[in-house]
Amino acid sequence: MNRTNRYLILYKTAKYLSMAYLAMLCYSTILSLMQSESIINRVVKFGAGSLLLALLFVAYRLTLHHQRIGGYLHIVIGLIFTINFTTYTNIVNFLLISLPPIASGVLFIYIDLNSID
Repeated sequence: MNRTNRYLILYKTAKYLSMAYLAMLCYSTILSLMQSESIINRVVKFGAGSLLLALLFVAYRLTLHHQRIGGYLHIVIGLIFTINFTTYTNIVNFLLISLPPIASGVLFIYIDLNSID
């Protein structure tokens, strides 16, 4: 496998991991509206989920042209999830919530640093 194919595979892996994570966040944000809580709690949860979703979408769009900046933003989002949702206390929660944006961010930065330009 030559170098171009290897980086293309890494780029597509990071891209699809980021898109799958975005889809999971969309789903969980919509589910937060369906819980039987007060309307204020629903609005707050939906607003926070939508804000994080928008930030992750911006990070994904940045990776199309500036992989390093988008990668750093993915890592920051993963760290925000780790601190905000205390996923560091449970390994399963960490693997599902915090690791995907961190992993895709590291992949995007690695691809940018080793680009063939």
